[in-house]
Amino acid sequence: MKEAQMILSEWLKNGPHLSLFNNLPDAIYVLDINGKYIDGNLAIKNLTGYSAEEFKQLTPEEIIYESSLSHRDAILQNVTQKIEEYEVKFRHKDGQILTASVTYIPIIHENEIIGLYGIAKNISEDIKGKLKIIESERKFRLLSESSLDMIALLSPRDWNFIYVSPASKHLLGFEPEEMVGHSPFKYFHPEDIATTFEKHKQAFERKLEFKMTARVKQKGGDYIWLETTCNFNRDETSGEITDCVTVSRDITKRKKDEEKYKINEQWYKSLFDYNPAAVFSFNMDGDFISHNKNFLTLTGYSKEEIGIMSFIPFVAPKDLALTVRHFELAKQGEPQHYLTTLVHKNGEHLPVQVSNLPIIIDGNIVGVYGIAYDVSARVKAEGQLKESEQRYRSLFEYNPAAVYSFDLEGNYTSVNRMLEKISGYSKEELLTMNFSHLLDPEDIEYTQWYFSQAKGGKAQNYDVTLLHKDGRKIEINVVNIPIIVDSDIVGVYGICTDITDRKRYINQVERLSNQNRLILDSVADGIIGLDKAGKALFINKAGEKILGYEEYELSARASDLFMLHNQEAQFDSLRTINARIRETAKDGRQRFVERDMFYKKDGNSIPVEYSISPMYEHGVITGTVVTFSDITEKLKIEQLKQEHEQIEFEFKLASRVQKSLLTQVPKLSLPGETDVGVISVPFRKLNGDFYNVVNTGDQIQLGIADISGKGMAAAILMSMIKYAMDQIDQESLPHEILHELNQYCAKYLDPTMFVTMFMGIYNDKTSMFHFASAGHEPAILYQAGKNKMIDLNAKGAVLGLSRETKYVTKSIQLLQGDMVLLYTDGITEERLAYGVDDNNNLKELFFSTDKSLPAQQVVDSIYKKVCESQGDNIFDDQTLLLFKKN
Repeated sequence: MKEAQMILSEWLKNGPHLSLFNNLPDAIYVLDINGKYIDGNLAIKNLTGYSAEEFKQLTPEEIIYESSLSHRDAILQNVTQKIEEYEVKFRHKDGQILTASVTYIPIIHENEIIGLYGIAKNISEDIKGKLKIIESERKFRLLSESSLDMIALLSPRDWNFIYVSPASKHLLGFEPEEMVGHSPFKYFHPEDIATTFEKHKQAFERKLEFKMTARVKQKGGDYIWLETTCNFNRDETSGEITDCVTVSRDITKRKKDEEKYKINEQWYKSLFDYNPAAVFSFNMDGDFISHNKNFLTLTGYSKEEIGIMSFIPFVAPKDLALTVRHFELAKQGEPQHYLTTLVHKNGEHLPVQVSNLPIIIDGNIVGVYGIAYDVSARVKAEGQLKESEQRYRSLFEYNPAAVYSFDLEGNYTSVNRMLEKISGYSKEELLTMNFSHLLDPEDIEYTQWYFSQAKGGKAQNYDVTLLHKDGRKIEINVVNIPIIVDSDIVGVYGICTDITDRKRYINQVERLSNQNRLILDSVADGIIGLDKAGKALFINKAGEKILGYEEYELSARASDLFMLHNQEAQFDSLRTINARIRETAKDGRQRFVERDMFYKKDGNSIPVEYSISPMYEHGVITGTVVTFSDITEKLKIEQLKQEHEQIEFEFKLASRVQKSLLTQVPKLSLPGETDVGVISVPFRKLNGDFYNVVNTGDQIQLGIADISGKGMAAAILMSMIKYAMDQIDQESLPHEILHELNQYCAKYLDPTMFVTMFMGIYNDKTSMFHFASAGHEPAILYQAGKNKMIDLNAKGAVLGLSRETKYVTKSIQLLQGDMVLLYTDGITEERLAYGVDDNNNLKELFFSTDKSLPAQQVVDSIYKKVCESQGDNIFDDQTLLLFKKN
């Protein structure tokens, strides 16, 4: 054996096989006849992970999997000169278990086998592929034989069945063997063959999967509906179709359901189209799929417009996020019901109640239904109800009386702040209490009687003593009213007022003594006491004097007391008085009447104001007290006041009319180099001063006048002057204007009245200022270049004295910055002890004013200084008119 190993080693070193051994891509190794690894080529590492040197050091047990060793050992024990092949599992160096196909080739020297070549290929992936195919075939058989659907294979050559699953027996009544080799078209309904064949042909030409439905004949002769899915298997190399796989299922029941669905669809369509609500549907993106006519009516859009819209433009921005949220929840299968705001095509916002329902087909949500109702009327009603509740709440919370409610056991169910204030208990405390907890023990029994009457549906009014939280006793007047809901009494309202002071007064009246009588008689108002029947019990002295009764005459009833003579014209007044007396005797409420007529004993009427108050004895109303006073003088004073207010109103109206006659200087259009400012303040309501500014184009007319006297007469004369000036030619010179006005005044003025006036005309082209005067104060000219003031005097008598009066026009050149100030005597007049002042003070005030300001600001500044100078010594109307050449 050692000799064989030496020969083998020597042969390996020098043999002609070395080139093939080292360069062959397959793993090649050499074994001696005992199976020991002697050598290996480079490819052995690719197969095992071991280098050739590492491989030679391995024993077979270290690399070959246990299940393959026995097969290897059997081959080595019977080595022959023929080639042996087997599969072996081995361990890769990295631990993987791989499979190799091994071919043993004997190495022969001088007809003796001295060793073996081993040629190994890794077939692990091939083994896996085969296993997968086997498993796939097993699963296919298992699936096809277990499935209730009929699975079949068709040959692409003649389209006959080459395999049919056992389900054919269940579906059609045929054994698989009965159908194999036959065409599927043999079993189709004659009416379905052409359509089915055409679909099959087109799918085959396009090599595409397709689905079809057709009626298929059972073995017993009946037809059922089958839905068949067809798919083509292709050769991986050539791409040619190798077979056609079909899966068929019975859809007969579904077809019958579809027929029923068509009927249901008609019902649905009627419900959809004729529903009184707006009904519509969306796809999953929120785009409209369908809608009924009422939806068009609700939104104002046409069918064509809605066809390209989603629901978003129909929702008001404030509600959009919430509406989208509801839509998303409906898409998830949750029905939604909510209120939102729809935007009509015309922009109107409408409240709508919307329901969103998922559209479910074959268990899948494919869209959303919508149902919308216009709830404008309901929302309006709810708003009105809310407003009504708020009004009730305001009446309840802010009522000056304590307002509260009880259940039928007398427990408080609601209270307002005034009850907290009167009782001293908090709201939280009161809501845990019964009304009896707040009452004087002596009042509980009869209060419960009143409460039971209110529970019986009768309103009650009574007085009780309330115990304050701090122990004080408070007299209160209580009104109980039944709470009625749907014709059932469910509780009792209570209204109470603190009458401690009033009851104290009544108790004092009830305990009248001589001293009380003296006090009663000392009151200037008339006081009459009546019992519940209206019979007079007492009258004080003032009442006797006003009505003319004596005390012994108090045996008649109230009707005879207030009206002895039963004239028909007096009957309504009598009935009203007596009704009020009876109501107060019944409900205990005080009543006050500002004006009415009482009739004296002698039959004459007198105007009176009176009040009616209840009289109490031990908390029970026993009668009434009528307190009255003669308001004859009061009415006279009110009449005088009304007449005075009417006169004041007429003066205000006349003042507004008068102001409208004066030139509105701020609104006057003037040449750019001129400016005018004016201020006119009446001493009384109406102004006796007058000014006028007119722009005739080339000229500016300036006029100022002072009418003698004040008040209405002066105001009327002022309007006459304005009217007369409007009639004069605008091209007239100042003396001509004064002449025309003098003729008018001499004709129409009262001899006791007269008018002073200064008239000026500025020519914009020549800068000449022409002026004339009718007994008026001289104008003041400020010469800017010389910085001095001079008077502009022109002689002429006041207007209205004589028609023969002559007036003269004077002229002066105005330079840049010059100003002309016109004024009335109220500006310069100071009625002090030393007499009447001249215009020197006004010049000083004018001189000290900032003359760079606009004309109106200069006038305002001068007038402010005049007022400060005169203080309270103003006794006439005051007017300033300033002309400025810029």
